Amino acid sequence: MKKIILLLSMLPLFTIGSYADDELWADINFTRDSVFWGQGTTPPQPNNQEYDNRTFGDYSIQGFFGRFNATMRKLNSENLEEQFIMSWRLSRSAKNHLTFPEYDNIGRFKMHFFNVGTATGAYVNLQYRSGFDDNDNPVWTSFNPAISILVGPTDGSTSSVVLDTALNIDHAIQLRIAPIVYEEGGTGNYYLQVFAVSISKYEEEDPDPNPGTGVNTTQQAEYKALIQKRTLQIDAPHVSYHATVYHTSGVKIGAFSNNQSYHFDLPGQYIVKIETAQGTVVKKLAVF
Repeated sequence: MKKIILLLSMLPLFTIGSYADDELWADINFTRDSVFWGQGTTPPQPNNQEYDNRTFGDYSIQGFFGRFNATMRKLNSENLEEQFIMSWRLSRSAKNHLTFPEYDNIGRFKMHFFNVGTATGAYVNLQYRSGFDDNDNPVWTSFNPAISILVGPTDGSTSSVVLDTALNIDHAIQLRIAPIVYEEGGTGNYYLQVFAVSISKYEEEDPDPNPGTGVNTTQQAEYKALIQKRTLQIDAPHVSYHATVYHTSGVKIGAFSNNQSYHFDLPGQYIVKIETAQGTVVKKLAVF
């Protein structure tokens, strides 16, 4: 079952989070949009303020909002000029959620976060509205198979970790982020600090992205990963691709597509997954 529905909020003369880009349904940034989320007032709202099923535009949210001091703030791993100050806490509480409006389709789901768990991985769970009960309350259902996205424990990075996964849902559906589930064992606090969330529109890929090139697209293309001064580029001149970068622990740290590149902050071993209409290639890289 592949259905999800997200809703966006529109404000007079100002569009918050959504439709900032023709390719996006939702573009939430709790720091940039702090006024919209009730955190940018003067004087500011208290730190660790709980929102209990509050609505903001077309969104519904439950959980704590936090404001970090200068020593705890994270950089945006996709834009190191930006610093995340505000976050929403995604915890194990049964009532914790972020619910979106309904969208006609959904392409990719992306989330910037920091796992406060010092030694424990967790699963981010997505659900969809399957109907309403007798009291006209929405019924939230897990996908089959479940969409449970693994995240690793904190690595002490100065920048956010990025979760980016393809959903590719081609019909109307409403989505919510459900309470997080942590793996057994570990120590520390059991929640994520969520800095930003975006949802892109779904566009079905052309089965032949390069008609007339003479390339046999029924066979897997040859890819070359080129690294210079810790900047990764993919040499794949005859296909369109989407590349996802992971730590060897499995934690996703970034993504890029054609004509883009990815810069590594630190040396180490990484994994890059390259997705095209013809298939997926996974490569292991050493960055010095």
